[in-house]
Amino acid sequence: GTNGLRSSCWPFCLPRRFPSQLLAATALSSGCHSWSLGRRRADAMSPDPHFSASRRAFLKLPSQPEIQRLRPPWTDEALVAARCTSCNACTEACPESILRPDDTGRPEVIFDGGECTFCGKCAEACAQDVFDTKRTPAWPMKAEFQPGCLQDHGIACQVCRDICPTSAIRIDLTKRPFGRLRIETDACTGCGACLPVCPQDALAIVHPKEDAQTA
Repeated sequence: GTNGLRSSCWPFCLPRRFPSQLLAATALSSGCHSWSLGRRRADAMSPDPHFSASRRAFLKLPSQPEIQRLRPPWTDEALVAARCTSCNACTEACPESILRPDDTGRPEVIFDGGECTFCGKCAEACAQDVFDTKRTPAWPMKAEFQPGCLQDHGIACQVCRDICPTSAIRIDLTKRPFGRLRIETDACTGCGACLPVCPQDALAIVHPKEDAQTA
C-alpha cells in the first residue's frame, strides 16, 4: 500500500506500469503536490506517434551543410575534385604559406597572415593539371566588408586601406564622422591582404557583386 509512504518520495516507489490516472488520483487524496512529476514519467513511456524506426525514415535524416572551400587561383572545386591527388606539392611551394591541405588533403586558401601574390608557384609545382593558368583573372573572388567595421562605429581605422596593394579600398568622406570605407571591385584582385590585418575580422573573400561594396 502507499499510505505508509511519505508523499515526497512515494511516486518513485511505484511500478513503471502504474496507470497515470490512478497515480494522479492517489496523489491528490494523499495531499501530494508532486503528482505531475509522476504523470510526466508515465507519459514519457508512451511512444511518440511521429517517430518512425523504418530504414526509409532513417535515410531521410537531414544532412550536414556542405563546407565551401576557397580553392587556389586558377582552379575551382570541380578541377580540384577531379584531378587533385592530395600530393601537397602546391601547398609546400606557396611562399606566403596561405595554401593548406583540407581534411581530404586537397589545397585550400586560408588568409591568416599572408596574401596571394599570384606568383604562380603553386601552379608550377602541380603535376596533375589542376591549375588552368590560362584563366584571366586568376580567380573571381573579391574582398567584401562584413558587419563590425570600426569605421562604421565612429572609430577611425583604415589599416585595410593602407595595406591594399591595388588601392581598391577607398574612403567616402561624405559619411560622418570619419568617412566610410568602400571596395572598388574592379580594382580588387581578391588577394586577401586586408583580411589578417583587420582587428574586427570585418572582411571576407567572396564571389563578386556588380556594384562597389561599402562597409
